[in-house]
Amino acid sequence: MRRNRTMVSRIVGLLALLICLLTTRNAVAQGGDGSLRGTVKDSQGGALPGVTVTATSAMMLTPSVTVTDGSGNYRLINLPPGTFRVTAELAGFSLFRRDGILLRAASNFQVDITMEIGAVSETVTVSGDAPMLEVSKPSSVLTIDAEFQKEAPVVEGKFWSDFLMLTPGVISRPHNDASGRQNYFGNAVEHRDAVTLMEGLYAGNYNDFNINRTGLSSEAIQDTEVKTGGVDAASPMGYGLVINMLSKSGGNQFHGTGVLGYQPFSWNANNISLGTPATRQVHQYDVSFGGPIRKDKTWFFGAIRYTDNKSGTGRTQEQLSYHRAFYPDLPLGDNTITGYQPWVKVTTKLSANHDLALIYQADRLLLNVVGAEDYEQVEVLSTGGPMFGGKLTSVWGPHLTTTFSASYNTKGGNNLDSYAYDKQGPLINVHREAFVNQGVLEGSGLLLRGGQWSSTACSACFDLDTSSITMMRGDVTYYKEGWGGSHQIQSGFLAMPRSIYDKNVRYLDNGFIVEERRMVNPANAAAGTVPFHRQYIIGDLNLDQSSGRDKDIGFYAQDSWRAGSRLTTTLGVRVDLVRRFDVLRNLDRQSSTEVAPRLGFSYLLTSDARNVLRGTFGKYHQQLMGTRNPVPSFGGNDAQGLRNEYDLDANGSFETIIVTPPVATTISSLQFDPALHQPSFDEWTAGYRRQFAGQIAMDIGAIVKVNHDQYAQVDINGFYPDGPGKPFGGFGRVDPNQGLLYQLTNNTWSTTHYRALQATVTKNMTNGFQLLFTAQRQWQHLEGTWNPSDPAKFIQPDAFDNNKNIWRTDGVQDQNSLATGNSLVNNPMWNPYSVRMAATWHAPWDVVASGSYTVVAGNWTGPVINQLPSNSPLITVFGPSTVISSTGVRQSNPLATRIRFLYPTRGEGQPRAPDVHIVGIKLGRRIGVGAGRSVEVSGEVFNLLNAGNFTEYSRQGANRFYNPQTFATYTNPQTPRAATFQVTARF
Repeated sequence: MRRNRTMVSRIVGLLALLICLLTTRNAVAQGGDGSLRGTVKDSQGGALPGVTVTATSAMMLTPSVTVTDGSGNYRLINLPPGTFRVTAELAGFSLFRRDGILLRAASNFQVDITMEIGAVSETVTVSGDAPMLEVSKPSSVLTIDAEFQKEAPVVEGKFWSDFLMLTPGVISRPHNDASGRQNYFGNAVEHRDAVTLMEGLYAGNYNDFNINRTGLSSEAIQDTEVKTGGVDAASPMGYGLVINMLSKSGGNQFHGTGVLGYQPFSWNANNISLGTPATRQVHQYDVSFGGPIRKDKTWFFGAIRYTDNKSGTGRTQEQLSYHRAFYPDLPLGDNTITGYQPWVKVTTKLSANHDLALIYQADRLLLNVVGAEDYEQVEVLSTGGPMFGGKLTSVWGPHLTTTFSASYNTKGGNNLDSYAYDKQGPLINVHREAFVNQGVLEGSGLLLRGGQWSSTACSACFDLDTSSITMMRGDVTYYKEGWGGSHQIQSGFLAMPRSIYDKNVRYLDNGFIVEERRMVNPANAAAGTVPFHRQYIIGDLNLDQSSGRDKDIGFYAQDSWRAGSRLTTTLGVRVDLVRRFDVLRNLDRQSSTEVAPRLGFSYLLTSDARNVLRGTFGKYHQQLMGTRNPVPSFGGNDAQGLRNEYDLDANGSFETIIVTPPVATTISSLQFDPALHQPSFDEWTAGYRRQFAGQIAMDIGAIVKVNHDQYAQVDINGFYPDGPGKPFGGFGRVDPNQGLLYQLTNNTWSTTHYRALQATVTKNMTNGFQLLFTAQRQWQHLEGTWNPSDPAKFIQPDAFDNNKNIWRTDGVQDQNSLATGNSLVNNPMWNPYSVRMAATWHAPWDVVASGSYTVVAGNWTGPVINQLPSNSPLITVFGPSTVISSTGVRQSNPLATRIRFLYPTRGEGQPRAPDVHIVGIKLGRRIGVGAGRSVEVSGEVFNLLNAGNFTEYSRQGANRFYNPQTFATYTNPQTPRAATFQVTARF
């Protein structure tokens, strides 16, 4: 009751503050990199040189002015997003004027002008549809207006990255903590491979570039641009999405907003029969404010979000029954997400042609996660930190512009303050059953997890990490008439000379990190559980697990050549010098030069620039990441070893012991291929753009991508047979005291192939109506052969083909296709199709109505595996279940596994989950309070149909045909129908 009264007090207080702030008017300042271009002619079609062309907008303090050249061509550059008026003036001709040209971030539109003979005092106003098509850049780009994004009811909480929910080629699914954040997979690329920029500055966490780890108030955003294909050479190295946020700016008058979002748990429905739904509680507050520091000279803008949200965990009936059976006295806890996310931007005009912007952004969030299998909170995820940067933009006349920028961020992860309290004991994993495989017991069907902290890096530990990125960038653009047309030549550098990551792990409970248990009787939970496996750390319990000092020094040059009035071609190349230094091993893990050519064209099929053909080819390399960049055996310090104990006969004695000692320092250099380099994609795109009447535009495109040289691990310690069906020869090629000892290398034996068709339809705001529709259909498959040390190469060599759920394209993936760790399960990037649409209507009587509808195809389970009987003769042909080295060390035989692919190939027989449909609606009313100020009160309903499909297959055995209780089971259900109340004040 006290908490409810406190929340009501907060709401009333914030409403009072917002109303009190409604005392000033709205204004903004200039800055951006869009452009308008065209040709000025007389009514007879003759070119007119010397015409003064001017663009004005409420988004600019001063107009942008240029004069046509000898061929009548003009360019207006460095234009911010906004609505523009273009005028043209020449003695002896009437003044030309065209209004309502909506220019989005970084867009280049063509506006041709025809002037009529007459007095200058006369004005010829041209009406009709304003241009909407990009005419010079062949890239696949979607730019989302922040106001449209905020009005579209897509996700509760309004995360700044919600625009990706509407982007073609992007497959999204809710993050597993049910916080409302989404994971985004763009055109066959993993969700951690997006390049996240704010005003062109690096804003991502070097340890984990997942875009949902970067927080921002949606009130800070003016436009967001996302490049999904055909990315030009000027963009940073990266083969995923390239995202750049442009923020609002201050102006000569004060302006701002205040937003309150409120959704209690009681406003959630239940869409999970007999289980628990993924309900959400939203307490979120946004405030922005901007204005002059010195009029016509220096302005500021700031925004901040405070988040205090919770979410329940979606569980199936079976998961819930095991919670109640084994831990009836423990409550089912909630996920929590709290934090502050400030943004500050100061802009100043150093002179008429030089603009300087200084930026501060921070996004520290604390997430406490309770997964579907967790019987208590076991995972903590803190993320974020500050980013400081500046950008200097200069115009050196009509032909030359420069931009120089620099930034530094220290976005990291967990620290000691992230962990609320200490726990006792190991991490406990409760399985339905366990089976003997390769001489040890393996759990099957994880039911519950708890007892100690856990993370992707370690179990029973405090996982602490820090990271930072230093960036310096310079870009020069030179415009040249002649040489067979006009040329826009760009060149520059992007240097990240010192990217740092450090991960420290503090193991708890004296190094006893994991205990695995199984049900005594899988048919009777009342019989309880017994332990069958215990794992201990050998060595220092407080150690630096990874530490790196990386750098990427990139250079590029490209020429956008306009050969005539219709054809623009782009030729460019990007070169990145990469070095990764491993501090713990005191060696260079990688030193490589990555060369990436880019080609493109844009052709106007009609002279009115309403029909455009486009195409590109390019090579794109994966960006550098800290701990997400792999080291052998999935990370870890070589000085750390493991002791695994197994109770094979369930008599309470852990008699089978497998020891993996620390790796000798002399072997460290062998674990890295000296020719290691960045993975890459070869990419081809082709498309057709058309603008229709009514401010409607369409883009239909195709994209083909081939992934080369993905990171992989090859065992360098085993004696493998020279062909299928022969026994394993044991370990000791490098170190007889070790078992599997991996070398990190590039995959030269297989490639990932991706093809997709994509369509986008947009309608700009006319008659108060705006629309965005996107659709995607994709196909994928693997080509090549097996990893040289993959057990499947020797056991089922003909099963390689896969065109369903295949490897991810990040990290170390391809190493053991027959492992039971489900490394091929839960890859949403391969979902076969998606359809998304959103629309807003500013209706009469100041009513605002919005709606959205998304369909995301269900994903595949991954290759279906089965289990041979324990006495099958098909196992013994590969040698004994355990092998003993020359020094007497016992290890599991990697080929003596009972696991087999159920079907002739990996792609056959994979079940696919049902599609996920989500409908959202919003209805509100803006109430004017004078002088351009307003208050909007609105309500939103998400998942209107209360659909309850799951967004992914369970990672705990969905592809295990031999376990009918877990085969084809789901997790992570879509959130239920829920209502959100929102108040927005604009002043």
